[in-house]
Amino acid sequence: MKKYYQFRVFALIFLSLKIFANDTEILEISMGNTKSLETKILDFDFDLKPKNIIFLIGDGTGFNAIHLARLHKGGPSHKLNIDNLPYVGIVNNHSVDNIYTDSAAAGTAFATGYKTNNKMLSITKDNRKLETITETLTKSGYIFGLVATSSITHATPAAFYSHVDSRYKEKIIADQLVNSDFSIALGGGEKYFKIKNLPNNISLIKNKEDLLSDKSLEFDRILGLFSNGAIYRSSNLPTQLEMTKFAVNFLSLKSKNGFFLMSEGSQIDWGGHANDADYMLREFYDFDQTIGYAIDYVNKNKDTLLVITTDHATGGLVIHSQDDKNEEKKILYSWATKKHNITNVAVIEKGWIGGGNVGRNTTIIRSNFMYDANARFNEFGMNLWRNLSQELNFNVMFSPRGIINLAHSDAQMNAYARRGNSMRLNGIDAKLLNRDEVKKLIPMADFSDEVRFPIFGGLMQPSAGTARHDGVAWGYARQADNMGVDIIQHCEVEGFDVEGGKIKGVRTSKGVIKAKKVGLCVAGSTNILAEKLNMTLPIETHLLQACVSEPVKPVLDGVVTFGAGHFYISQSDKGEMVMGGDLDGYNSYAQRGNLPTIQHVLTGGLALFPFLSRLKMLRTWGGIMDMSMDGSPIIDKTHIEGLYLNCGWCYGGFKSTPVSGWTFAHTIAQDRLHELNADLTLNRFSNGYLLDEKGLGTKTWIS
Repeated sequence: MKKYYQFRVFALIFLSLKIFANDTEILEISMGNTKSLETKILDFDFDLKPKNIIFLIGDGTGFNAIHLARLHKGGPSHKLNIDNLPYVGIVNNHSVDNIYTDSAAAGTAFATGYKTNNKMLSITKDNRKLETITETLTKSGYIFGLVATSSITHATPAAFYSHVDSRYKEKIIADQLVNSDFSIALGGGEKYFKIKNLPNNISLIKNKEDLLSDKSLEFDRILGLFSNGAIYRSSNLPTQLEMTKFAVNFLSLKSKNGFFLMSEGSQIDWGGHANDADYMLREFYDFDQTIGYAIDYVNKNKDTLLVITTDHATGGLVIHSQDDKNEEKKILYSWATKKHNITNVAVIEKGWIGGGNVGRNTTIIRSNFMYDANARFNEFGMNLWRNLSQELNFNVMFSPRGIINLAHSDAQMNAYARRGNSMRLNGIDAKLLNRDEVKKLIPMADFSDEVRFPIFGGLMQPSAGTARHDGVAWGYARQADNMGVDIIQHCEVEGFDVEGGKIKGVRTSKGVIKAKKVGLCVAGSTNILAEKLNMTLPIETHLLQACVSEPVKPVLDGVVTFGAGHFYISQSDKGEMVMGGDLDGYNSYAQRGNLPTIQHVLTGGLALFPFLSRLKMLRTWGGIMDMSMDGSPIIDKTHIEGLYLNCGWCYGGFKSTPVSGWTFAHTIAQDRLHELNADLTLNRFSNGYLLDEKGLGTKTWIS
């Protein structure tokens, strides 16, 4: 293997696309004008030996992503900053063990000059340490810096300083960064670092204001950690451009012999993985602005070498054509990786499709969460819900009628104001309502002076709503069957075949099914199957009841929750009042509840809507659920290779049906967590990074 470090020419390197022949959904994007912008081309002096190196990486960026950005900004003749480069090249980006590289193996090739296996960071396939370019340059008196819009411990930046056999060992990677010779490192990932144990010569920056302060330039070494995970779009968080500008200024000030800076636009890749063009383009434009700044810097500092590359292309983006019939001249595009490239799938169901929790819920769909991880996860799901009927070719009766969480005190109003602000920061619609606004929307509620729990106002998510649960179950089942999925009903799992720490298959009441990958997604029965694998999980199984009244004329447009007790209500398309509330409280695997719990729930309902007392109850039902210890779900790999876990959905599993399936499929297909479920890990209960959305600690069933 030949080692290469001679970056003698300015180069833009693009790598091969990862394209699969899957059916694609056609999307549209508005195209701007076709006028080209005049920008200055990089003027590089090739006779001058470079003193500094700026190495920019657009993770997951392919030719089509750039062309789509070009079309979106101004049309086919529009020039981006990336178009103003004198040299363009193409390289072969396979890793040692796969024709498609991941970011770890690609980053290792950039950082060391050697190829390795996917997931590995700056070590050979047989675990020999490889010297990185930062380590080589440090010996020559250089200083170096790192910038990433992901966690700074993510695969690409980690390759420049870390040596581990798995990119997912981010706590170890964080320790290796702290013990390296970096001068400045900016990104996310605070949760992976032992903040209290940082060396005295490393100054910690945690907010954008301090980053942009001139005082920060006086520090010896800087570690900037602006979020627990990745740096998502927010006015309070720095962009790649802002971090790169500061890092260049800092390194220019501190260096005597020269500096090396790696800056990565990490989330272009994630937009591709999510098949989300808006996300991808938003991140790419930040990357392109960073390129523009770097070009200006190099034009002013002729002794600086600029290298721009990508590690791979993500999503299989296909640009189809221009829709000439549309006056707005829209561009049609699609994603070739939309289906995760998995075709050989069997679904094993103990009973019948729709006979479990998916048919035993109150059909509420929402994303009104406060914590970032839960909010982004479920908002992605909301986007999937909006197109689900078209995707499944089956009417799931998604009805975005809105949800109102009622407040009954000033303290609750303040809490809802914070929640609403958090939602809006994550791009989720939220509206804080006063008493009069609530009264206009739900005049049938008790607004009298003598009411025990007066309504002060509420928090509304207008885009929330309901769907038809049996429509969802059968829509998914029919489409899965059409795509070749084997659905085996009335087939009970009796055990698992595990050899050498790897899953080999599943033993069922109808025989043995051999499989290299098994996804455990059995809401309510997770502990039963986990015991067959000698696994103890941080969940308990509880019963949740619901009921419906006799049908009445339309009276309630959206969903309403009672803030003084655990009660929620909506009206079905058939006119039934659908109601739910507290758990029964005791552990149970029975799909039926008890009358006292129903009485308790309906007492809260009558306190809110007295008219309910005149209605007859039509039927009740119960569903069994995994209650996790922090109220948030678990979607993760397990310690058994090839075994994946999806559980702990507590009260709200139905609303997350599409995003749960999407991220679980990604995790199984790619054998790695997606950023959307990166915080929904099993080990968070041992490392203390809980997602305690309800604020109830380990007793999530207490309301």
